[in-house]
Amino acid sequence: MTGRERVLFRAGTFNVVEAGYGRGEKRFTKRFVDYGPRVAGALPILDDGRLVLVRQYRYPIGRWIYGLPGGKVGKGESMIDGARRELREETGYRAKRMRLIMRTYAAPGLLRQSPWSIYIATGLTQDTRMLELDEDIEVKRITLKNALSWIYEGRIRDLGTIAAILRYSGHSRPRYDSL
Repeated sequence: MTGRERVLFRAGTFNVVEAGYGRGEKRFTKRFVDYGPRVAGALPILDDGRLVLVRQYRYPIGRWIYGLPGGKVGKGESMIDGARRELREETGYRAKRMRLIMRTYAAPGLLRQSPWSIYIATGLTQDTRMLELDEDIEVKRITLKNALSWIYEGRIRDLGTIAAILRYSGHSRPRYDSL
């Protein structure tokens, strides 16, 4: 469905948009955030099978949460290169191998954004972390069994992270032809 849109507010990398659209006799008005930057992340797997997660404070929700290393992909940067860069910046790991396991939307009812590309990162070697000035990130290494327990206990709450861990664990079989 397409409709008329008007920008209510502009702020750097995002706009607040109001859209009027319809289907048949029905008419709707919705407001959402139009977020320009593309986003990519990685689920790093150490040679011993442990997962590498990051723990960081997320001001909008007022809490520390576990998640995947990831972030904005730069202009002219490929999704995989953005995921590699974010992996090194946030964890200090470099990956020899990166494999796309999913593309997912963060909040499709509230946010218009390119799908978040998530990769499995393996063949990891330790390097220097290169955090940005506004980042306070802890690196956590945990077993897959613990990660699954943390999901079911509510300790891991980020949906992209949950989806990536479940996909990796075999709880959801990927369809690579649809990625």
